[in-house]
Amino acid sequence: MPLQTSLLPARIRAAVEGRDSAPVTIGRSGSRVWVFDDRVLKIERTGPAADREYELLLWLDGRAGAPRVLDFERADGKNYLLETRVPGVMTCDKEVLDDPAAVTHALAQGLITLRDIPAEGCPFDSRLALQLAHTRDRFKRGLIRQSDLSDEFLGRILNMPTPRLRRDARGTEDFPSVGSVLNWLERGRPAETPVFVHGDYCLPNVFMKSGRFSGMIDLGRAGIADVYMDIALCVRSMWYNFCFLHGMTRAEFQKYRAQLFEELEMQPDEKKMRYYIYLDELS
Repeated sequence: MPLQTSLLPARIRAAVEGRDSAPVTIGRSGSRVWVFDDRVLKIERTGPAADREYELLLWLDGRAGAPRVLDFERADGKNYLLETRVPGVMTCDKEVLDDPAAVTHALAQGLITLRDIPAEGCPFDSRLALQLAHTRDRFKRGLIRQSDLSDEFLGRILNMPTPRLRRDARGTEDFPSVGSVLNWLERGRPAETPVFVHGDYCLPNVFMKSGRFSGMIDLGRAGIADVYMDIALCVRSMWYNFCFLHGMTRAEFQKYRAQLFEELEMQPDEKKMRYYIYLDELS
């Protein structure tokens, strides 16, 4: 559907009227996004998550390759966020996925860039106490279904026996319900090393240009948390794009998974990987 500029608030309309635009169809956030030559317009329902993204972008002020805010208006229950366009292409773009080593390199560079932002003074908290409280609240309100935890998918990503919601002998734990998974998350909270994280570090949110990291988008969940919040979701997204969508074998994928950790100069913590993927599946 073309952008109907006549329905936009006055300042936003003046900033985009007469410019060519294209809608963005990748993503599941529920927002509507249009890309122009040098700017992006994001429209979504007004609420804490949408407001947080605007405030985060102001705080980041272009750091970590984040977009800069050009203008912002609220009208008719919606947020209209006009921001600079991040250079390059998404790391899930067909143009770059033919070179998974370059994609992995760009992903690692982005993680390092985030990690280098000082956590001190950041007013946005994404640590487990708040994440788990939010997830428990959603569970009490019936907003999490058993189908929301994709057990087969998780098992393939982590390359280990995986807890199942179904009762069988393949898992290391036996989870008969979503509630039991949430209980496990609450009981097994790992220690956290606070850094600045993106919060949804997946390939459609990370951009690259000329073989290198060039920026990131959709920072509404960013804040202070453990680095594995980003690493776990990055590995999951790599598997989905490299293997599930483009047919890479499991053995090939392990090579790029290893490359990611080598560039991060870290050893994989499989327990934290599993923990943060399960948490995200319920969030």
